[in-house]
Amino acid sequence: MNAEALLERYGGKARQVLENVRPIAESYIDACLVLDLDAEDAEDAILALAEMEGCLSCQHSRAPRNAEEAARQKGYLPVQIRSCALGLSQDGCTARKPIIP
Repeated sequence: MNAEALLERYGGKARQVLENVRPIAESYIDACLVLDLDAEDAEDAILALAEMEGCLSCQHSRAPRNAEEAARQKGYLPVQIRSCALGLSQDGCTARKPIIP
């Protein structure tokens, strides 16, 4: 998502949202390479799910270990599959930190 679109959608929170989504997008870099995508494509895909509940909207979520293989098999970026950088499970998680503040 370009800067103008981020500002339009998130207003004064745009910079924080971008800072929150970048580490998640970077964790998908190998899967992006398989699909000939760039970091902005990953950011857009992650932001499309950022308003959902649970891990999909958490700053601590990261690509699973098999993201590259999943991208190769499925032919799309598997951003709906996440693992927790803190090693927590979604059930009873008390560390959830929203991507969109």
